[in-house]
Amino acid sequence: MSILVSGILKSPTGTVIAGTQITLTALTTSPDLLAGVSTSAVTSDTGYYGLNVLPGAYSLTVAVNGKNQVYGSFCLDGTETTVTLNMVLRRNLVEVSIPDALLVDFRQIQNNVADDLEAMRQLEFRASGSADNAARSAADAKVIAEAAARSEANAAGSEKSAEQFAQNLQSAVTQAGTSASAAALSASTAEEQAAAAKNAALETAASKDATEKAASNASLLERNAANSAFAARASEASAVDSATKADASEKASALHEQSGAIHETNAGQSAADAALSAIKAADSALNAGKYATEAAGHATDAQTYAGNAKQAATDATAVKDEIVRQVTGFDTRVSQQTDAITKTAQNATTKASSDITATGEMVKQAIQTQGQQFVDAAHTEATSASQSAQDAQTASQVSVQAKMDARTQADDAVASVTRAEEQARKSADAATQATAAATEASNSATQAQEQAKHLAESVTQAQTSAAQAADSADVAQKALKDAQNIAKTPGPSAYDVWKVQQPADADTSMTAYLAFQEGKLPPLSQFGEVRSYVWGKILTQSLYSNNYNVYDMANALIPGNCIAPVFLNFHTSTPTLIIRAGGLSGTWRVMSAMTFYQDNPVTLLRRII
Repeated sequence: MSILVSGILKSPTGTVIAGTQITLTALTTSPDLLAGVSTSAVTSDTGYYGLNVLPGAYSLTVAVNGKNQVYGSFCLDGTETTVTLNMVLRRNLVEVSIPDALLVDFRQIQNNVADDLEAMRQLEFRASGSADNAARSAADAKVIAEAAARSEANAAGSEKSAEQFAQNLQSAVTQAGTSASAAALSASTAEEQAAAAKNAALETAASKDATEKAASNASLLERNAANSAFAARASEASAVDSATKADASEKASALHEQSGAIHETNAGQSAADAALSAIKAADSALNAGKYATEAAGHATDAQTYAGNAKQAATDATAVKDEIVRQVTGFDTRVSQQTDAITKTAQNATTKASSDITATGEMVKQAIQTQGQQFVDAAHTEATSASQSAQDAQTASQVSVQAKMDARTQADDAVASVTRAEEQARKSADAATQATAAATEASNSATQAQEQAKHLAESVTQAQTSAAQAADSADVAQKALKDAQNIAKTPGPSAYDVWKVQQPADADTSMTAYLAFQEGKLPPLSQFGEVRSYVWGKILTQSLYSNNYNVYDMANALIPGNCIAPVFLNFHTSTPTLIIRAGGLSGTWRVMSAMTFYQDNPVTLLRRII
């Protein structure tokens, strides 16, 4: 892309200058042009000049009235399509006047802004990953809620089982009271023993029914124990599920902690995305805390189910003891009734024999018939009593068999209780593990909250750094704008200043001004000022720190505080060096080769800044 350098060349009086040759010479070699190649243009009658050149560095030479004048150099970077010579020369002066440190700071700020933009893009990518993690955490929360619903249903089933067990226990107590009342009624007079024997048979049948009912209750108790064991297993499964969810929550918390660590590392590069990552990490920490709370709730439910199972085992043991007590009491009542019937028969026989002996022979015939009736009645009563005794013995055998069956059922119930206790113990262990998992999840949530806090602090620091960078960028932009304004603001030329200083009737033409300047030199600089010279000794630390070759230091730049001015003392037979301490200011350029005089490295230097 070519750049048009055009304008109208005028004299200080504003008159156009025609026939002036303007030459631009390339100072550097680029892919499109060679250093030293020139292009020229001659101003027209209107003073117009125009040259199409490529971007690069050029020196300007103007030939006016047979005299060549070098105006300096300037650089065209290709950002503008049309410029004038006055514009580029003034801009070059402004760029030279800006301190190098300010330009370096401005370029550093531009680099920092580019780095911050790249960091923002990276953080945006990581933020999308945090959103995916949040979605997975929501799915885990849904699974935990379903597990909690199942645990609640299991608790309702355990409650119903406990109510049924209480009803069965009340029935067993009522039947025991009925059996006790029946045993008390059996202790009547001897005349009522036969009827009591029949009633005993009926009571035996009723006791058999009660025993069968007790066996049924034992079977129901076994089913309740099985239900309790099933509930305990369900509680164990819920506890394992809760532990799994707690582990998943812990892993999710660890993942967000790593994400929080990555965000903390990159937080100093972008404030906005770091703040977004902090919000995501805080939400993840809250979700982890919620999962830990739900896991702790499942652990509590598991402990409750374990307690219910233990209570069911205790109740089953109590029912077993009640059944054994009832069977033992029934055996005792049967033995007592048998003894009473036998004793009644013996008393009747003895009484009849005594009556027969007492009446004597006189009434023997008279009462023989009556005695025989008594004997027959006693025999009948004895036979009936014997039959009742046999029936009672049969009932006792049936009762013993029922007792054995009840004991077998009780043993089965004890085995069921033992299994229920084992399941309860496993449930308690699972609850303990779930509690430990919940504690670990709570600790992970606490660590995630701590990481979120550190991340928030890093975000605050990043915001502060961003604000400072923005302030520095504003200052640099303002300085650059001021410099551009200065470049655009024309000032009086040397000719204008000279013209103002001339008397009213003096010749103020350009020819008179050039004649006035011919042969003149700028004022000499004083010692230590810019453009002044000094013969000085370069301090050793400057040579070592910059790795200078003392035999080839032409054009080297030396700080003034590393230079000691030297003078020759000719008042001695052999000239000696006088070295002034204290150093100089500014920056100095080495103008000649380094020499050693009396082992001191000295050279000629010129101050440039």
